[in-house]
Amino acid sequence: MLTVGVLVRGVSFVLPVVLSVSLAACTMTRSTESMPLPTIAWETESLRRLSEPGDTNYNGYARLIQLADESLFLVYFNSGLGIVARRSRDAGETWEDGHTILPNSLSHNMDNPEVVQLQDGSLLVSTNLRPRGLAANRDQSRRFQIGVTRSSDGGETWSDLQIIYTASWEFANEAPYLARMPSGETILSYQSPVGRQKANDALQNAIPYVVIGDTRARNLRNATTPFDIPEGRHGLWNSVTALASGEIVALTSTNGLSPSGRNEVWMIKGVLERPAPSR
Repeated sequence: MLTVGVLVRGVSFVLPVVLSVSLAACTMTRSTESMPLPTIAWETESLRRLSEPGDTNYNGYARLIQLADESLFLVYFNSGLGIVARRSRDAGETWEDGHTILPNSLSHNMDNPEVVQLQDGSLLVSTNLRPRGLAANRDQSRRFQIGVTRSSDGGETWSDLQIIYTASWEFANEAPYLARMPSGETILSYQSPVGRQKANDALQNAIPYVVIGDTRARNLRNATTPFDIPEGRHGLWNSVTALASGEIVALTSTNGLSPSGRNEVWMIKGVLERPAPSR
């Protein structure tokens, strides 16, 4: 899902927007007007599990931002809890214990979170309320909704959930995610089964790819795969964050990095590798 900022009644929040991304569009031919673009080199020593080890719940839809104090703030969905938040104060090396900021209700899961820090320093988290038992949902009174909660004390306490949008009872999704580097380039992550042995099984065999474009978000190319996910396993609902240091953090929801096969949240960091200047 592509996310866009929206202002409603003076409150900024983030909404997911359905957007299809084709692999061909992300590997378009080089423009003669563009400068050579760098490639992302992913640092395997930075690989971290961010959901709790041994947790048998589904963990996914991870989103991360760098706060004004340069700490990292993470939110993700846990099927047994709701929206969980964690914080790192050392650029992702270690993480504080997670805590649930939006618990699931009897009728809805608190799903697909997004997080932003506002100009006054407060944190705003949005969530997609999805009817529980979605696969069998035929109760048209149980609608998809968008809600927000705010923290004014750095994530210690959160306001009551405010519903700001109510949709239909039906479901759709796609998974592109955009970020911009401090140096101006645009990076895009997306999930695709292209190149996999079971390419027709989009959800069970898709993995994340990241491409990079110029400062005007054109010429997206140089696709890389941040995570080494084996065939028959997936990496879904991915996101990327550009840090002030110039590093890139990629997040994925995957069942391919744990021997147990559980779906967990993992991160990895990368840096831009720029081509040598032509002589």
